[in-house]
Amino acid sequence: MSLFEACYRNDLDESWKIDDQLCGNLCRCTGYRPIREAAHAVAPLRLNDPFQEALGRSRPTQEPLSYQHGNQKYQRPGSFADLWDAMDATPEARLIAGGTDLGLLVTKRFEELPALISLEGIPELRQVTSNSDTWRIGAATLLSDLETQTAQGLPLLARMLRFFASRQIKNRATLGGNLCNASPIGDMAPVLMALSAQAVLASRLGERRVPLDRFFLDYRKTALEAKEILSSVEVPVPGPEWKLGAYKVSKRRELDISAVCSAFAVRLNEQGQVAEIRLCYGGMAATTRRAASTEAALLGQVWNRESVDRALVQLSEDFQPIDDQRGSGWFRATLARNLLLGFFLETEATPFHSLPDRPSSTLILAEQ
Repeated sequence: MSLFEACYRNDLDESWKIDDQLCGNLCRCTGYRPIREAAHAVAPLRLNDPFQEALGRSRPTQEPLSYQHGNQKYQRPGSFADLWDAMDATPEARLIAGGTDLGLLVTKRFEELPALISLEGIPELRQVTSNSDTWRIGAATLLSDLETQTAQGLPLLARMLRFFASRQIKNRATLGGNLCNASPIGDMAPVLMALSAQAVLASRLGERRVPLDRFFLDYRKTALEAKEILSSVEVPVPGPEWKLGAYKVSKRRELDISAVCSAFAVRLNEQGQVAEIRLCYGGMAATTRRAASTEAALLGQVWNRESVDRALVQLSEDFQPIDDQRGSGWFRATLARNLLLGFFLETEATPFHSLPDRPSSTLILAEQ
């Protein structure tokens, strides 16, 4: 099915995108290379057949919808006014957008969800707008769309999204779902926190803004109040003077949950001293958090190897990570120090690095 879709796409213009098209499909008979070669063969076809004609006529819509089957009820309001009414009428309902996480309650825990309210029918929740100062990203924006749109304007987000998940997942998962899930290893929280993002929370009463570093209150608990939703995220555009980095570490490079994810933002003054700093970690505590003691140790200091080395010990004051199946506490603590040191080394000469194209094998042959 991934190869079939590739025949009709017009944006597989780079080698890594074809690899990404196949990400999530496993072959256990050493068939990776011929499968990739097949993808290269079919990607440029742009077939002109009845299916292509049907695609041309297709105009998917998310019209308002409400139905009930047995004891289960599903609603898809088409406006904020209808959403507030649905939430008032069905206070026990769970909100759903992409469903990539909520669906696990059904497939893994065999739970029955008696009432769902979908956010997909409200167009404002999928809007992405930007100017020279700020991006406003609707909470129901698909992560695949966000990856494409932020590649130039917010490349730090695009860098984290590269290894967030497979394209199949990113085509359904939403930014708001990843944040409101409030997982301590959610990959989008550290990078948005490092960028000083604000969560825009909406209800029938209006909007309020909460800095993302105050949005996560406890394990799986956010600042959202009853009958309130995350409507968008506002992200200031960092200037060229900011040093930026985002990192995801897992047992596999592709399709794995983070052991530790982190994002860092540092602004220096004319004397080379740290004027602003945000060091954000996921996987180190019950919530995604800033390393406050380490930030304090570096603030006002000259940004060099000596000051970073001195500050690394403060990370043990900020975090006491636990042991679990993804890594021991010692591993996470060591990794947290190495990531900060690696960020310093990576950005010492250049403030930001985009990820290079991904090789599709561990063996890269030089052209003759």
